Amino acid sequence: MNQARKALGERHREIFTLWGEFRNFFKERRFLLWHRQSVVKRMRFICYASGIVNLVALVNDYRELSLTMPFFCMLASRISLSGLGFVLGSLIEEKNFFSWFSKAFLGYMLLFGVSEGLELYWKGISLTEEHSPFILIIVLTYYLFCPPRVPFALVAGVGASLIYLFVVTIAKSLPLPIVPIFVLYFGFINAVGCATLIFFSRIQRKEFFLLQEQQRTNRALAREIERREKTEASLREMAFRDGLTGLFNYRYFFERFQNLWSRSVQPVGFLMMDLDYFKRVNDTLGHPAGDAVLVACARRFEKILPPGGVLGRLGGEEFGVVLTECSHAFLRETAEKFRRSVEESPVETSWGNLEITLSLGAAIGISKGEDSPEKLFQRADSALLEAKRKGRNRACFYPSGQEETSLSLRENAIP
Repeated sequence: MNQARKALGERHREIFTLWGEFRNFFKERRFLLWHRQSVVKRMRFICYASGIVNLVALVNDYRELSLTMPFFCMLASRISLSGLGFVLGSLIEEKNFFSWFSKAFLGYMLLFGVSEGLELYWKGISLTEEHSPFILIIVLTYYLFCPPRVPFALVAGVGASLIYLFVVTIAKSLPLPIVPIFVLYFGFINAVGCATLIFFSRIQRKEFFLLQEQQRTNRALAREIERREKTEASLREMAFRDGLTGLFNYRYFFERFQNLWSRSVQPVGFLMMDLDYFKRVNDTLGHPAGDAVLVACARRFEKILPPGGVLGRLGGEEFGVVLTECSHAFLRETAEKFRRSVEESPVETSWGNLEITLSLGAAIGISKGEDSPEKLFQRADSALLEAKRKGRNRACFYPSGQEETSLSLRENAIP
């Protein structure tokens, strides 16, 4: 534990300067940019509040001085200083905080030291140890409310203290015997204020440092989660998608078929489709050409798939389609659309334009009866075999096996 604390302390010494700021210029700049919104609000409040307090103090000045020359001197001093505070408060913005405002505010705080010293002179007050608590509050205020950079606060605090001591010494408001005491007193106050500000500056920057580290960790974690989600989605996709065509594979297609069947109260239609003489394409042009035909046909099937329908590749050159809320007329119309989508335009491949035809077997059933997805599948398969026996490039329907359209067989469509 002690070694860990020692290592942490050495790390912080490497990170921070003597003033409690980041040694890295860009990190310090990011901290100031991150912190400046709250600092600007605080500075604006200080400017307005100090200006108002300075004006309210005129009431006490009038009670002590009446309408005398010292009172009018105090009036001019306080109005000028309050006016400067109001102007600074109205002009401060985030964009000018790092340019001229910090220097202007430093001058404003130094003028307060002059004003407080002149107040003792014009009122003829002799500074004694009784004023120590009041002086302590004023000087510490410089460190508590100055911009969050120790050098500025130190210059303001020490500078105002020296100006104050000089003015009251010249004005003989401070007895000479106790001048060294007040010099030490002001020095002690400034040392305490500076040390306190350095301590809080480091705490603020440590919080910022930890926040940055946490944000980086969160971003890395978010990227890792996103990567894993994409990987899981890809794996899920691979689990129910055919790797070549991107359609549902046989296992997932049949699961969807069973789910639709169990939920449907209307007739369900099933189409089993087979590309005619597909083996000739593989044997003549090779399997890459056959794969290109399968992909092209799959894209055509997707375009004409009715809403609510399920399309999948059952294996090889066979495809399946499930249609919900299906009538016999709709089943025939849909089957004909699929058949024409293949027949009416050749499939464009790198091996040339290939004329392909499609045979279909169709069946329809109702989930409340004795039918089942397996029986519907067998009926559509039987109808598909009937379409092939009758010459291919046609659709046959169970139970009659009668073809919907009788078209001539293009036996030599593919060499």
